[in-house]
Amino acid sequence: MNLGDLNIEAKLQEALVALEGGDIELAKATLSSLWNKRSQSRKLFERFIAEYPSEQGVWLARIQWSKLGVTEPMVRPIFEALARDKKSKRFRDGYIPDPGTWLGRKPWLGSVVKEHARTATENDPEARTLRDKYLDRLQDDSV
Repeated sequence: MNLGDLNIEAKLQEALVALEGGDIELAKATLSSLWNKRSQSRKLFERFIAEYPSEQGVWLARIQWSKLGVTEPMVRPIFEALARDKKSKRFRDGYIPDPGTWLGRKPWLGSVVKEHARTATENDPEARTLRDKYLDRLQDDSV
């Protein structure tokens, strides 16, 4: 961790304390100062929020986004997971978590795990069976 990361973490903590204390304007100002320094991340976040089906809790989502340190290579799995969740029964039935909560769950990691499981078990029949059971369980949970 470098000093820049510590400064970011301190700013995020300051924003969270302001939000918990009810000072939304201070939280917005703190996040905005940090946010302007990260224009690429900001553009990616704006794309994410435009796609996300709920507009609640955008400032908390910005905090999560900043904590994750989202970069261009991370965006594809995030948007794939979002597209998958938007088609899920839970989203269609109206259960749509706030974007910050969704980001905190990191649902795109499931696709990374699936890909790793596929490539790591291709030549091992026993491992392939375990992988298939795991993938079936993931599929059941997402529907």
